[in-house]
Amino acid sequence: MNGFGQKQKKSRNTNSKKLNGLSANKIKELAINFHALGKLAKAEKYYLHLLDIGIDDPDIISNYALICEQTKRLTKAKHLYEQCIRRFPNHSISACNLSYIYLTNGNLDKAEELINKVIDRNPKLINAYNNLGLICKEKGEIKEAISNMQKAIELDKNFIDAKINLAIILRDIGNNKRAKKELTEAIKLNSNRADIFLNLGTILKEEGLIEDAEAATRKALSLDSDIADANRNLAVILKEKGNIKEAIFHARKETEISPDNSSAYILIYSILCESDISIVRRELVIELICLLLDRKDIEHVGLFKIISEFVLKEHLNNIEKLKGMLIQNEVLERLINDNIISKALKLLPFADIRWERILTQLRKELLVYSIEHNFILSKKITNFISALAQNCYLNEYVFELTDDEINMLADLKINLSINNINDAKIAILACYIPLIELNKVYNLVDSFVSKNLNINELLDIQFKEPIHESMIEKTIRSVDMINDTISKAVKIQYEDNPYPRWRYTSSFTSNQINIFAAINSEITPNKIESNVNKTNYKVLIAGCGTGLQVMDALRYQNASITAIDLSKASLCYAKRKTQEIGVNNIDFIQMDILNLDKLNQKFDLIECSGVLHHMRSPNDGLKKLINVLDDDGFIKLGLYSKNARTIVNSIRQSFRESEEGISNNGIRCFRNRIMRSNYKDFYEITKWSDFYTMSMFRDLCLHVQEYQFHISELINLITSNNLEFLGFVIGKDIKESYQEFYSNDQKQIELLNWINFEEIKPDTFKAMYQFWVKKRNITS
Repeated sequence: MNGFGQKQKKSRNTNSKKLNGLSANKIKELAINFHALGKLAKAEKYYLHLLDIGIDDPDIISNYALICEQTKRLTKAKHLYEQCIRRFPNHSISACNLSYIYLTNGNLDKAEELINKVIDRNPKLINAYNNLGLICKEKGEIKEAISNMQKAIELDKNFIDAKINLAIILRDIGNNKRAKKELTEAIKLNSNRADIFLNLGTILKEEGLIEDAEAATRKALSLDSDIADANRNLAVILKEKGNIKEAIFHARKETEISPDNSSAYILIYSILCESDISIVRRELVIELICLLLDRKDIEHVGLFKIISEFVLKEHLNNIEKLKGMLIQNEVLERLINDNIISKALKLLPFADIRWERILTQLRKELLVYSIEHNFILSKKITNFISALAQNCYLNEYVFELTDDEINMLADLKINLSINNINDAKIAILACYIPLIELNKVYNLVDSFVSKNLNINELLDIQFKEPIHESMIEKTIRSVDMINDTISKAVKIQYEDNPYPRWRYTSSFTSNQINIFAAINSEITPNKIESNVNKTNYKVLIAGCGTGLQVMDALRYQNASITAIDLSKASLCYAKRKTQEIGVNNIDFIQMDILNLDKLNQKFDLIECSGVLHHMRSPNDGLKKLINVLDDDGFIKLGLYSKNARTIVNSIRQSFRESEEGISNNGIRCFRNRIMRSNYKDFYEITKWSDFYTMSMFRDLCLHVQEYQFHISELINLITSNNLEFLGFVIGKDIKESYQEFYSNDQKQIELLNWINFEEIKPDTFKAMYQFWVKKRNITS
């Protein structure tokens, strides 16, 4: 072939003498046999030899491309298939395989166009229907996907790939019975296919048949130990069974197989945060913590408890034995040399009252130390101060600020200029005031240049990102005026304190699932049936805040997302965060839920968590949501439980009785009073992670508007709006406990039972009542 593989010609001639004694047909026969036996390297050599000697055969080109595809050289495979089709336009196998590569690359329209041409030319090519079915599945055309898989099976009842793919589609729409039937038939045809047992295990796990699920998944791994999904699925099962050591082994194995797939790291995160890891070797836990802290595609906040136990505890014990200044007792050196602490400071609030005191004291001592040393500091100390500055920015400068610090900072600012600014001074100032605010007054940050990567990271976070948000503000459209006085007050709160401030979170852009599968995973043991006639879904996040719910909603397959909020500052933050991961198709809108009718569109799914209870009338807000909900749509709601917020109510009452006002300084002073008090409710609130940042504490305890519910009120809210309750979104352990009390409620949807359960366990809904509802069918 002209121009093909010329650079490798010499290396491929090593077997030429041996092969030259064979006919081209014989070499092709041997190549195909080696290929069929899985001896890909040898088959590739034979195919390449045939091409080198000028054999112009589409099967050889196509088979060589297939080997490239099988060995993950997809770009090369794509070029070879395209080359084959250009030279042999009617070669259906190459076109069929190329359409699959287009599919995996996300080019669905091109894949569909090509495969339809193949079917027109060769209507009995079974794999063409299989590929078309996969394309339809990705486009959300479920009915057509099923039809094409069935067509492939009709042409060849022993076509295992179509049976497996049909089972996956059926499982996605909740038809596990038929899915299992297809997989069982596939096993009869070939009991050595690992992917059959992988998918069977997934279905069995969903049905609660844990032992059977484990057996099927282990069978899959016995056939192929390098399937990433099988390792992850087994890890999930083992975590559920309490076999934490082996669960970690298989989750870790997945990271080795698919190091760029975030799902494995999300699983490790959940194992560390949700399991008893006291039996796990400390060295392994430290290794996993380091692994997770280096990721930018997972959440980190929940790691604090683990970091506190396995890393910070030893530091804390040493510090609590000391008296006097921390930086004179080698404390600073130990902290500086602990890489985990520096990384954690950049990523998450240290949600512990003892560590807040330590970091507050350290910040003050480092300010004094820096001034005494004229800001000529070692790179190590500067880097630690930079990490502390990032933590202060994350918690929105919630630490106590003394008069001495205020005076030292005022003196420092007097002679501040571009001529006397350096890395250390930038870092220490950023511990007290955001660099974006500093620049507004002194106009020196934008022209400051550093060679220190840590300082540049600090500049990005505190200066460049806020500038980016100010530019984004121009792109956020507003729909109608916000006229309701309560809505206006809530808007002001979140403009002042966008909630919450966060660095990274889990992103599901590469692990999307069907909307119905997503809902079923949250309302289990209840289940809803999928609508196979739906192809695309409109999703509304009503009250999106700074974007965490939007990021979570990216898991929905074939969904277009609209996100609304009262606060433009929150929307700008949210849009910047989605842009960071390459998502640019979210429609962010500033508007009041009360004006939703102005959008003139209906939604298939609405998420409104932690919003309605901040409205003048939660019921009025719900009615507005229902009015824009499609008749077959679903709503996820999150509302405060009165039973779970007695401590919060006590704190709120104390604040009303205090002289502090709703300002950052007032909140700081009130929190300091809480931390110094021996009052039981004050101590209890410091155990809530929301206590440890400015916006979260204000949202938790000092919101301008809050309504709290009993479940009896939820019943009235649901029934009066002709809705059907589908289930609470709550931890597996709570659902298992509920089942012990109310075994007759198999779907766990009897709200009267939940009233009694919450009376027994009042902290059940400490976060919120989160639940799914849908419009009630009039005929039901």
